[in-house]
Amino acid sequence: MTRYQLVTGIACMFVLLSATADAFADADRKTIEVEHVYQLGDSDSRSEAVRMCYAEAERRALEQAGVYMESRTEISNFALKKDEVFSFTAAVLQVERLGEEVRLDGQHMSVHCRSRVTFNEQEVLDSLAYIARNPALRNELGESGREVESARRKVSEMASPAGPSADGSEMRAPVAPVAPVAPVGQGGSAGLSRSAEQEKALGSLESIKRKRDEIVRRNRELTEAGRVAVARGMTPGEVREMLGNPQARRTAERAGHAYVCERYGSLWVVFRDEAALCLRRQLEQRGIEGLCHCAGSADSFVWR
Repeated sequence: MTRYQLVTGIACMFVLLSATADAFADADRKTIEVEHVYQLGDSDSRSEAVRMCYAEAERRALEQAGVYMESRTEISNFALKKDEVFSFTAAVLQVERLGEEVRLDGQHMSVHCRSRVTFNEQEVLDSLAYIARNPALRNELGESGREVESARRKVSEMASPAGPSADGSEMRAPVAPVAPVAPVGQGGSAGLSRSAEQEKALGSLESIKRKRDEIVRRNRELTEAGRVAVARGMTPGEVREMLGNPQARRTAERAGHAYVCERYGSLWVVFRDEAALCLRRQLEQRGIEGLCHCAGSADSFVWR
């Protein structure tokens, strides 16, 4: 079986399991709907205005989801900072576009758009706990989350003030007024029109979001593939043949043995003298043993 077939098969299996679980979890789902109104500027095209409208509606919906999940993590035993809860919640949720309409409001054209986030609270808590338990993924997502937030702020500063929340939304949160956009030449990018600045900001946001989504997807697939595929006694070459090159590597020499630790997703494969000795969720610093070893608490291991 090729690496592609293995990873794809595992991914499909988890999609089917998730779909089955969803059928029993509808009663526990939370829904947030947000409506935003974007007024078109003189140089805005319709397609650009729609993108700007949805970017702000998505930001507000995810912000409300983050506020809600931050309150729920208080009852859970994992140490995530408030900004991490917001960032990681946004990373694991998908926003649905409900539709948009272009209207003439007074003397101005505007786009009215609606977005919705639907999620199962326990599933999000499980995802946050999973991220919290995996330092490498937590750091990687934290860095990309800060990039996303910076890009979102730039887009939000260019968007017109938001409209009211859609009727029937389950949860609402007040939204701070949006700062006015500085005219070009007075704090804006020199030589760029408002339209060009918006296009640049939107392109940056969408690119960074794709990068973050790829981090989550790749980590999940590699982690689950590693759990199934890696067995005791396998060589580094055999593991790489199935999972590709490791994302990180540590080495150590102790008592005449060569230890190598290689990370795939949120798993570390520990080799001793070119043979897999254990599979663990995270490495632990221990005295003279350092980081690369198969000692420590049982909770950090898949098997050993």
